[in-house]
Amino acid sequence: MYKHISEWLKQFSSRTPQNRQTGNMNKELRRVLRFSGSTDEAVDWESAEKEYGIIFPEDYKELIEKHGAGSINECLTIFSPFCKNQYLNIHYQYKAMKKAYFAMKKSFPTDFQYQFYENGKGLFPWAMTGFGDELYWNYTEGNIEIVVYPYSGGDDDSRVFHMTITEFLYKLATRKVDCDILPEDLLTQHPNIFTSYSDND
Repeated sequence: MYKHISEWLKQFSSRTPQNRQTGNMNKELRRVLRFSGSTDEAVDWESAEKEYGIIFPEDYKELIEKHGAGSINECLTIFSPFCKNQYLNIHYQYKAMKKAYFAMKKSFPTDFQYQFYENGKGLFPWAMTGFGDELYWNYTEGNIEIVVYPYSGGDDDSRVFHMTITEFLYKLATRKVDCDILPEDLLTQHPNIFTSYSDND
């Protein structure tokens, strides 16, 4: 047992493969995404991570630090811990999605067997499509995978990808990975545009 959350955070950070990556995949992402607008979010990762005892993946941190919360092609919304708009705030969405998931789990216990993030394990949301499809990290023992849920469906309808956010988005755009849950035209525009949200907009 860890006496302080800071001890657990340090230990988890050191053993999580995604967090040992440098975020260089963001350079690849720039080949398939054009970034528009700017962020005015005040970044404080220490506070954001301590709130839930979580270590966010490094490539996600790099994306948020440079561009903040935003949307890709006005279809896929990326959440941020620092956005004042609650619908784009990752902590607000965590609470809302957790409540909805457990409501479904109560009604259909065999169809919803993931746990939501707690004590280093479980689902934590990072994005949602305009059609209500939900994208999560699933923290397991020393690993983080991506889980995509359709708007209506249980665990059996979800898709799992063993890659980072930026690798996932890059491979979607370059047709190196397929996710039949997400809209077919999600990353087919020329160019694909990530639009940063600003509280001053």
